[in-house]
Amino acid sequence: MGRSIITKDRMYEEFIIQQGASGARKEILEVICQIYRNMWIKCSKRLYVCHFTLHLDKIYQNCANEIISGTMQSWRRTLQNRKIRAEYIWASEIGEASLDLHSHFHIFTIVHGKYLQSAMKIAEHLNKLISRRL
Repeated sequence: MGRSIITKDRMYEEFIIQQGASGARKEILEVICQIYRNMWIKCSKRLYVCHFTLHLDKIYQNCANEIISGTMQSWRRTLQNRKIRAEYIWASEIGEASLDLHSHFHIFTIVHGKYLQSAMKIAEHLNKLISRRL
C-alpha cells in the first residue's frame, strides 16, 4: 500500500474538518463524504454523526482488525434489524501519521437522526460488542 496523502486544509470539498496538527488522510475523508452524502439523501437530511477513537491492548494486535470488523458488522446488523439506517467506516492508524505512535482505530458512524440523538448509546453498544470479543 502506498503512502497516505495527508491534507492540513480546514476544508475538504464543502465540509469544514477538524484535525490534529499532523493533518487528515484524504482517502478516509473521501469515503466519509461519500457515505455522508448517500445517507443524507436516504435519511431526509437528519443524521447523527459520531467519531470514536479506540485503543486496544498490545496482546490483541494480531487480531485487532478482525475484532473491529466483526464488531462494526454486528453493530450495523443490529440497527438494520430494528429498521434503523446506519453506516460506518473504520481505519487503523500507527506510525508517522499517528499522534501517539501506538496503534489505534478511528471509527466513524452515521445513523438516521430520527432514531438516535446520543453518542452515549452508540458508545455503550460498541463497548458491549467489543467486550464480548475480547
